[in-house]
Amino acid sequence: MYDDLRMYTQIRDEICGRIDRIICLKPLSVHDHIRILLNYVDDLSKRTGCNITVDLATLRDIAIKAVTMPFGARWAKARVSALLDDMVYEDPFETSYVYCQNKERTVTAHAERNVDTPY
Repeated sequence: MYDDLRMYTQIRDEICGRIDRIICLKPLSVHDHIRILLNYVDDLSKRTGCNITVDLATLRDIAIKAVTMPFGARWAKARVSALLDDMVYEDPFETSYVYCQNKERTVTAHAERNVDTPY
């Protein structure tokens, strides 16, 4: 593991010696990404004071792309932000924003707390 850190991240030997524990984690699943995105939408709602709603189909599409192409959770959150930025730009004084790609069931992150069900 330390050899991998030196080789691929170009961390110097003296810094590698200060790292006391290296843990290998399993990759995030689509379900994990959806949970992250729901929490992110919830956080955005609280920070902005607006009711933000995003449909599950959109979150699922973003999560699948984040998993299949190694973009990760940061990219997924940035993609959701970009969708919401477009809506805010169009109508900046709105108190409720709804992004619905399909006419599938939409959820607010506040209402969606049963995140253990498969999507």
